[in-house]
Amino acid sequence: MSSGRDGTVRVWQVRDDLSVSQMCEVQPGSYTFCRPSACLGHLPEQTSSSPEEACQQPQRTADDDDMQRQGVTDMQQAGSSVPRRAAAASGWYVACIAQDASVIDVWDMRGCQSRVASLAVAATGRARGMCMAVQARPIACHGAAEHALEIISGYEDGSIAYWDTRWPAQPLACIHAHTEPVMCLAMSPGGGQAVSGAADDQLCWWKLQSSPPSPGQAVAMVHHHAATSAQQADVEGCQQLEEVQGQAAQRTMKRSKQMTINSSGLADVAYRPDGRLLASAGWDGKVRLFSTKRKEPLAVLRYHTGQATSVCFAPSINAKGLLASASRDHTVALWHMYA
Repeated sequence: MSSGRDGTVRVWQVRDDLSVSQMCEVQPGSYTFCRPSACLGHLPEQTSSSPEEACQQPQRTADDDDMQRQGVTDMQQAGSSVPRRAAAASGWYVACIAQDASVIDVWDMRGCQSRVASLAVAATGRARGMCMAVQARPIACHGAAEHALEIISGYEDGSIAYWDTRWPAQPLACIHAHTEPVMCLAMSPGGGQAVSGAADDQLCWWKLQSSPPSPGQAVAMVHHHAATSAQQADVEGCQQLEEVQGQAAQRTMKRSKQMTINSSGLADVAYRPDGRLLASAGWDGKVRLFSTKRKEPLAVLRYHTGQATSVCFAPSINAKGLLASASRDHTVALWHMYA
C-alpha cells in the first residue's frame, strides 16, 4: 500500500516474479503525514464463486456516481486476480485520515470502494488535534454480517484512542499517554498488545482488550450520535460522555510498561511476525530492538547517519531473521536477527 502527496491511497499486488499492479485506490481528501493502515478483515460469507468475480466492479448506478464525486475512485483492473484468500474469505480494509485531519475513515476496498466507518475523536468531548498515527487489525467475528476491526490511533496532543468499528460513535478508551505528539503505533500480531512512540523520549507498552461496551456506555454512544447529528450536543452531555469513557479506559486499555529512550523521537515501531521482537526507528538514526516478553531493550543497531524513518520485519515467519530500516540519509539497511 502507498499514499502520496496527491491525497490518494493505493493498494498494490506484488506477484512472485516481483511484478506489481494496482488493485484499487481511494481519495480520502487528506494531505497529512499519517500513514494509512491496511488489513484483511473478517467478512460475511462471500457468494462469488471465484476471486475474479468477487473483485468485479458492479454495474454503475446514480449512487455510484454520487460516491465517486465524494472522493471514491473506481477499482482499476490490472488484468490479474486478487489473492484467493483475500477475495473469498476476507476483504481489504484501509484506515486512513479523512479530510478532517482528526477523523479516521475506514474503507472497504472490495469492488466499488465504500466508507464503512468514520471515527471522530471529537466524540470524547475535547479537541486532540490531528491524527498522527493509526493501526488496524481484524477481530474474530464468527457469523457476523459486518466489518469488525480494532483500531488504535495517536494524536497531536499525545493521546491514544482504542476503537472497535462495530461501535464507531466513540472510542472504547482514550488515554493521554505522551507529552508530545504520537508518531508511531504497532499492534502485536496475535492481538492484545500494542506499543506507542512519540516525539518525546518515552516508549509505552499497552494491554488491549476489545469487548462490547457496557449498557451505560452503549446508551451514551447512541445519545451522543443523535445529538451530534442534530447539532444539539451540550457541555453536560460531553462531561457525562467523558466519565463513561474513563470507565471504559480502565476496562479496555491499560499501560503495562513505560520506558525512557536515551534520545527523543521515534518515527516508527514494528513487531516481528512471531511477536517476540519489537524494533524502533529513532530520530537519532539508531534502530533499537526490544524483547516483547520482558519488555526490555536488547540491542542498538548503528548504521544510519540521518534520522531513521521506518523499520519493517520480513512478513514471513520463515524469514523472521530479516529486518529492514530506512533513513533520511537515503539508505536502506538490511539486518539479520539471531534472537
